[in-house]
Amino acid sequence: MGNDYFRFKQFTIHQARCAMRVTTDACILGAWVARHYPSSGRVLDIGSGTGLLMLMMAQQMTGWIDGVEMEQSAVEESCRNIEDSPWSDQITVHHADIRAYRSEIPYDLIVSNPPFFHGDLKRPEAAQNLAMHGTELSLMELVSAIDRLLAADGMSIILIPPHRSEELNSLMRDAGLREVTSLTVRHSRNHPELRRISVFSRRTDVVKMHEVLDIREPDGSYSHACRNLLEPYYLIF
Repeated sequence: MGNDYFRFKQFTIHQARCAMRVTTDACILGAWVARHYPSSGRVLDIGSGTGLLMLMMAQQMTGWIDGVEMEQSAVEESCRNIEDSPWSDQITVHHADIRAYRSEIPYDLIVSNPPFFHGDLKRPEAAQNLAMHGTELSLMELVSAIDRLLAADGMSIILIPPHRSEELNSLMRDAGLREVTSLTVRHSRNHPELRRISVFSRRTDVVKMHEVLDIREPDGSYSHACRNLLEPYYLIF
């Protein structure tokens, strides 16, 4: 997925100017949210990058989608991707810092694929550092923004690596949100956990559920579950 563009069935992501390109785990996040948490209300993507998650959600949702992105080149590229898509009248990108972003109406669903390589070895490219590391936006600041912008009965869905999952859960609990559903993503059943998608809510009457998704079978082929999830988007399926 290193090309300057990535073509899906109903839209194309141009990504030459964006530090964070299309990745399999981000596609899984977008497809899983759109399938299991379709919203006709107001949706927010924090750190919207190329617009990938917003376009994947718009393909299967009827609600209004806002994206907040602080990197100018990513905003410009995502605006191009959205304008060329069938859902340009459903999505708005805001060039803003989520720490200062305000909305008079709270959001029913907030999603984010945040910078999560906190303390790991950084890359030399400044834009990739900004997109991939917690230097500019910490998990605490992300949780604070979610707490401020989320409706009382809303849901927040975050993609996180396993080694930061407990930290995120702790911060969310302090903000009055608890993990109600999670999806463990693995390369295959023979590999350790690669990513975790966590769903948070203020509600206390939701029974906690946990799922596991293996991207591939041990022989290297895509698993049936992964093919089924990404089939509405990927040209290869």
